[in-house]
Amino acid sequence: MHMLTAHTLSMTLKPAQTPAMDQLAHAAAREWIETLARTKGTNASKLAAHAGLAPSAVTRAMKWENGKPLTQNTLQALATAWHVPAPDQILRRLPLGRDRSGIKRTVKALAALPPRTPVGEADVPLWGAVMSAWDHLFHLNRTPLSYATRPPGAQGVRALACMYMPDDSMAPWRVMGERIYLDPTRPIRTGDHALVEVADVLAPNNEPLAFIALNTAQGWRQYAPRTPINMNRWKVLARFRVLEWSELVP
Repeated sequence: MHMLTAHTLSMTLKPAQTPAMDQLAHAAAREWIETLARTKGTNASKLAAHAGLAPSAVTRAMKWENGKPLTQNTLQALATAWHVPAPDQILRRLPLGRDRSGIKRTVKALAALPPRTPVGEADVPLWGAVMSAWDHLFHLNRTPLSYATRPPGAQGVRALACMYMPDDSMAPWRVMGERIYLDPTRPIRTGDHALVEVADVLAPNNEPLAFIALNTAQGWRQYAPRTPINMNRWKVLARFRVLEWSELVP
């Protein structure tokens, strides 16, 4: 009778990943760590040191480009040390990591997860954007240029759309060229990010413009620079809530 070892069990339970989904999972893990650091009033390096990890195990992995993705073991160690729930919905999308000391705990967590939602077809319309003469505003082309793969967390969103971030005005939350997914039906609350399509009040016959910003109690705010957007000049035509990485990896 064939025996399942801890290694083969983890391989059995861990879903197959594509490079695009690897990147999506890593972005969700990075977002979780950034949120944890803000909540605890510290930074990624000190998060790692408190968890008994080498600071570089977290800081060097906070950027996808370095080719060292965050791992299940790293996130599990951070969650345990800081007494917060482990992000199980993200853990199952990450590589296990080299440290095998916690493999029984990790395998147990994986086994308790619900079945993986399959990744959908490339059926999400990918919109285009062209920068305008206005700083951080762009023209939005809603005619699909191509189609993007549907993330597992957005299987039931019929009106889902996608586009590439046109600039670095929302860095480090999103950087230029990074894919964002848009849901026009989801309510936009304080603390949510959204794409907002607007018309120029002083020139209503001009083509509509759009911006991406954070919805705050004081109004729409960009990250770079961290300044509010003066809405006296603009009439809102449409709003699309940006789905966070953690929502796309259920």
